[in-house]
Formats: sequence, C-alpha cells, structure tokens
Amino acid sequence: GGVVEAICPFGIAVGDQVTLSIRPENVRIHASDPHVPNVLGGTVRQVLFLGEAVDARIDLAGSTLIARVHPTTPVALDDTIWVEIPPEACTVIHDEHGVASGRDADAAARVEAGATTTETM
Repeated sequence: GGVVEAICPFGIAVGDQVTLSIRPENVRIHASDPHVPNVLGGTVRQVLFLGEAVDARIDLAGSTLIARVHPTTPVALDDTIWVEIPPEACTVIHDEHGVASGRDADAAARVEAGATTTETM
C-alpha cells in the first residue's frame, strides 16, 4: 500500500473507501524511485506488446494497475518498478459523494491506497 494524493468529491474524509481511477496512458513508470509525490513500488506481472504501446500489469501490494507506455520503455516481467500516479490524472469515485477529478477545483484530500481504497484501472 501507500498514499495517493488526489482531488476528492466534497464530503470525503481521510480513510473513506473510494474507487481511484486513472487511464493507463497517464501512469508513469520508473526503474528507480523518482522521489516525487504519488509514487508506489510494484512488480511487473505481465507485459503485452500492442505495437504502438506496451501494456504492463503491475502488482501494487495486491492491487493491479495497468500502465500503457511507449514500446521503447524498458519494462520486463518480474521487474521491480516505481509507479507515478499524477494527481491531475486521477478520478475519485464515491458511492454517496459522487465523482471528482484532478481537473476539478475542489480541495485536495489524501486518499489511502491499499486496504481502504479500491483501484479501478
């Protein structure tokens, strides 16, 4: 697990269960920790060459994230990598309070990834 900072719908509190959604092409991968916000360590579990892109399925402490990267990006099965999730690319969904994205002007709140957050990719 780890902490992901994202814009949340009004009324969300730290620890509330939400769905965090991000488009695969907005996920950035790094071979080492870039020491920027919203970075989680993970392991590549599948690599699929699509011609114009590569889809990498990444295990993040039991949750699966898909990153779509340029085909020249070095990524291989079982690599340990760092995943950067840009706050402006996140969409947070809550059953009661609705939806907010990084483009919204609502106040930012911390959303804890892992046990209290379900990632939908």
